[in-house]
Amino acid sequence: MILEGEEATIRIGAALAAAARAGDVITLSGPLGVGKTALARGFIAALGHQGDVPSPSFAIVQPYDELDPPVWHVDLY
Repeated sequence: MILEGEEATIRIGAALAAAARAGDVITLSGPLGVGKTALARGFIAALGHQGDVPSPSFAIVQPYDELDPPVWHVDLY
């Protein structure tokens, strides 16, 4: 799938959030800068998070426990 820019990537993340269910594990793989965090931003925002969604590169795990279901944005490398 080739997406035309960050906004399109965010929309795909939001659509994925609508289809996701508690207990699902979604993995994204790709080089730095391809849009993994942009997709996660759309996903997390669609579930109701209103704050910033930073890349977890330094924190490794960025939990969003206030969401229903809770979401953990994890960077594994």
